[in-house]
Amino acid sequence: MLKHTDSRPGRQPDTHTDKQPILCLTFDDGPDPVYTPQLLDLLDHWQIPAAFFVVGRQAAAHPDLLHRMEASGHTVGLHSNIHKSAYLMGPRHTAEDFLQSIEALHAAGIRPKYYRPPWGHSTPASRRLAGQHGLTPVYWDVMAQDWKAAITEEEILRRLLIRTGAVEGEPAAEGEPAAERSRTAQPAAERPAADCIPVARPGAIVCLHDGRGRRQAPQRMVHALGRAVETWKAEGFCFVTLDEYLSVYPEKAAWRKGL
Repeated sequence: MLKHTDSRPGRQPDTHTDKQPILCLTFDDGPDPVYTPQLLDLLDHWQIPAAFFVVGRQAAAHPDLLHRMEASGHTVGLHSNIHKSAYLMGPRHTAEDFLQSIEALHAAGIRPKYYRPPWGHSTPASRRLAGQHGLTPVYWDVMAQDWKAAITEEEILRRLLIRTGAVEGEPAAEGEPAAERSRTAQPAAERPAADCIPVARPGAIVCLHDGRGRRQAPQRMVHALGRAVETWKAEGFCFVTLDEYLSVYPEKAAWRKGL
């Protein structure tokens, strides 16, 4: 049994058994002064822990949001300084970007333990720098492409629920929501492959974005997430911290080929 421990007043910890799916919610590219406070309000309302992989220059501009994350029991991790793929930077540029992001977090009093490379791309130089600073790499199992300018709230919701295995559904036509049903409504062998891969059960790291999305994409993400949480809770999902998740799935804390 895995029990989510949290010393904050008023939080009722989730308790996970082997029969329950677990989710670790993670957010990239913030903090954003408009969307991140809304997201933190949502997580506080549902008493859900999360991990935020922040961009250094955003962190330097909004240290108050980092402090709120930590005060709320969330994990703050590193996500570079300017969000540029390591594939597009040489070793010197990589080192400059990495050190600037570390300095931004340290200036705010944050000592990160985890690192998520932008786009999931790593190089020998970025892996070496992460190791030198004692940072553990963290990728993801489920992504909803919520940063896209044209993606709708309904489509973000659909992808989150299907890709975490909370519901089953038919693939949608471009720009149209799909019908969703309880996850027992359709045998797995008959489900459309496009929506069944990847379905992450019994546990998943979910990657969403509270910053950098075009045309107010983070706003749609926050709205979709609130609706997704209602379904996840009803379906018995348990929400855990990144530390707790990796204690169950330690193999996830390893470098892997860029996505």
